[in-house]
Amino acid sequence: MKKLVVVMAMGFFTVGSSLAGTTPGLVDEISEKVSVDLSTITLDKFGEDFVKVQFKIYDGLIQIQNIEASQADLKELIIDELREIHVRTPYSESKIHNYKFTFEKK
Repeated sequence: MKKLVVVMAMGFFTVGSSLAGTTPGLVDEISEKVSVDLSTITLDKFGEDFVKVQFKIYDGLIQIQNIEASQADLKELIIDELREIHVRTPYSESKIHNYKFTFEKK
């Protein structure tokens, strides 16, 4: 069973995400299942930290095609979270999904 990590220091950080060109059910499912611990991350005070992911879904598992991030630590956290997800929302194995996680300091 997927171990969910509670977002720490919620009063100091917000986590946002967007999923372009994808069914709303998949957006909801990923948003519900991805939870990162930001307690060890120092976010940029003046800019937006982000992780952009391109992926396909095979047999319910997310296969990352491309990933870029403003910080290597954020990239690793998101990769770890996405590897744990088993997608239940209907999907097409041939479709490439684009997801952008944004992290801002409040």
